Amino acid sequence: MDLQNTPDYIALYKDDASVNGNQYTWNIPNNYFSSARGNKCYVSLAQVIMSAPDTNEVIVKYHGGVNASTSDNNANVLGLMSMANPHNQNAGHLQFSGSEQINLLINARPSTITISTNNLDNSSYVATDAVFVLKFTYLDPETSNMDYSNTLYQKL
Repeated sequence: MDLQNTPDYIALYKDDASVNGNQYTWNIPNNYFSSARGNKCYVSLAQVIMSAPDTNEVIVKYHGGVNASTSDNNANVLGLMSMANPHNQNAGHLQFSGSEQINLLINARPSTITISTNNLDNSSYVATDAVFVLKFTYLDPETSNMDYSNTLYQKL
C-alpha cells in the first residue's frame, strides 16, 4: 500500500461541536492531519450515525468544496440519510448508504469543519445526537499541479 494515498479519517461528535441551530462547527488542531501530503484533498462522508426523533430523511451538508453546488447555494451535499424503517412512526434510526460516495475538493487540513443537517424541503433538521466520520483523500501535488496546468487554455 502506498502511504502517499493513505487517507486521514476524523470522527466528529455533535456534542464536541459549537452548535448554531442545525450547523455544527468543530475546531481542528493541525496534528489531526498528516502534514506530509499535498495541499488539496477530497473530503467524503465515510460513516454517520444519527438519532432521529421523527421519521424525516436528512441531508448532510459540508460547508466548503469547490467541485459541487446546490440550487440554494448553501453548502454542498455530502450525504443523504433515509429512515431505516420508514413504516415505524418512532423509527429513531437513520441509515447512510454511501453507495456513491460524494468527494468534495477542498484545501487540505482545514482548521474548522462545519456540517449542517437539513430536511428534504431544505428546512433545518437539528439532530439529537450524531457522529460524522469524514475521510480525507489527498491529491498527489505533482499530478494535481500538472492537471491544473493542462486545464488552462493554451495560447493560439
